[in-house]
Amino acid sequence: MRKMALALLSAVVAGLLMVPSSVSAKTLSIEVVDRTGDVAIVYDVEAYEYRALYGDNSPIVQTGYFDMTLFRFSLKGNIYTFGMELAADLPQEGDPLPQGVGLLQYTLWLDEYWWDWISDDPAYFIVVLRYDGSSYSAALLEWPSEEIIMSLPFIIEGPRFEVKFSADWMENIPTFWLFPAVVAYFGECPMMSWPDLIDCDADAPGQVVNSIPWPPSES
Repeated sequence: MRKMALALLSAVVAGLLMVPSSVSAKTLSIEVVDRTGDVAIVYDVEAYEYRALYGDNSPIVQTGYFDMTLFRFSLKGNIYTFGMELAADLPQEGDPLPQGVGLLQYTLWLDEYWWDWISDDPAYFIVVLRYDGSSYSAALLEWPSEEIIMSLPFIIEGPRFEVKFSADWMENIPTFWLFPAVVAYFGECPMMSWPDLIDCDADAPGQVVNSIPWPPSES
């Protein structure tokens, strides 16, 4: 359960974006800036302050590719594009992940409604770019089974990536919400950790607390 995984990290607030599924001839897009250097920063509800789960010299912090600095989402014609920029280049195929990490996953949940760490899991689908320490793959997944519906095309260029998928998958869903995150899986269980989420104060157009409406206004 997403709720259980995030509860382990305390009450982290994430940026959530609402998107209409109607296909338009023009390009609709949004970019949301996320703070650099905020890997695994969580809010301590007892101390009323933010704290880091990992030290500055820990491998997860030092690699840079667990640190999301920009989230992108766009619709052009019938194609959605999900992308991120990281604080450092994504690993080359064959590069080992930090010790204990079995899978690195750049994740986008397509949700029925806005979601916080207390709510149930409302996702329709998940779009993922995964790296297992040897090679990359991208896919559209069913939720909550996480079974692969189909493989997806992707592009990686240094600290940036894009994953594309057809709007046909959302054609019968009038609106949905986006929840982007960097996810790490540890051990054989596996245990799931969330090194980075979109800031609740990421200053996206129309943002109110932790939700960002889509499409952006044309004013």
